[in-house]
Amino acid sequence: MCEELTVVRITPSVIELIAAEARRSRDGNETGGALFGFDASIHGPPLISHALGPGPQAIREPKRFLRDLEYTRRAAEAIHHESAAQWIGEWHTHPGGQPQPSDADIESYLRHLHDPELGFDMLISCIVVPVDPEWNEAIVVAWSIDQESARLLEIDVHEEAGSL
Repeated sequence: MCEELTVVRITPSVIELIAAEARRSRDGNETGGALFGFDASIHGPPLISHALGPGPQAIREPKRFLRDLEYTRRAAEAIHHESAAQWIGEWHTHPGGQPQPSDADIESYLRHLHDPELGFDMLISCIVVPVDPEWNEAIVVAWSIDQESARLLEIDVHEEAGSL
């Protein structure tokens, strides 16, 4: 990905999946999942084309979410086979919090960035917070994370397309 990301494109189907899954946080526990798509290129900013929920073995707690990693890895392979999309980040909820990364989030992101198996130089994180207690409306805030900083990104809802 390019060094100075300011925008991330997200398809409407990803926004819809995140909104539906985020409603699970009505119970006060975080939830989330992985984001897949394409890095910044000559075609423009990164594109998030696919998203997953937490998976059946995920751990959901008020201030912590651990995705079902085996589920995510299997789904990542299938998504890549189907569309060539790569695992480029994650999303999760902050049921009672703010739409910026917590200290625990930053620690998790740094572990991802240092994991050679994952191969991240940078990742995108979307944090979802409720507008109302029933999660009928929520705010999605995107961040670009690297080893040096976390930067707020503008979200451009990008129409579904077979290519960038």
